[in-house]
Amino acid sequence: ILSLFDLPCSIVGITADTYKLATKEITVHRDGILRAPLPKGIGSCTFVDSFTDEEIEQAFFKLEQFMHKHPNTYWDNSKSFNSGTVGPKSEEQTILHDIKTSPRTTVEMTPSAK
Repeated sequence: ILSLFDLPCSIVGITADTYKLATKEITVHRDGILRAPLPKGIGSCTFVDSFTDEEIEQAFFKLEQFMHKHPNTYWDNSKSFNSGTVGPKSEEQTILHDIKTSPRTTVEMTPSAK
C-alpha cells in the first residue's frame, strides 16, 4: 500500500544510528518510557515501551530492503514546504528566516530609579 500510493517510509540519509539516537532522546523526554506507536494492521497500532539496538538494526535492514525495491517510498525533500523549492516564500516565512539568521544583540535592563 505504501508503494502503491507513493507514501514515504523514510528520508534519504537516515540510518539505523539515527533511529537509535532518536529513540534514546525520546525516551529521556518521556520519563524513561518510549511509548512508540507501531502499526498493527490498517487503522490501529500498538504501543511499545522500549527497543533494543539490535531490534532497531533488524527493522532498519528490512526497511532498507523494502525501500530499495520501492524507491518511490523515499521522502522527496523537494516536496517539503521548508525546502525553499516549492513556490515563492510567504512574507511570514521570510520574516521567520530573517529572525533566525540575524545576529543577536542583547540589551541589559536595569531597574529605573524612583
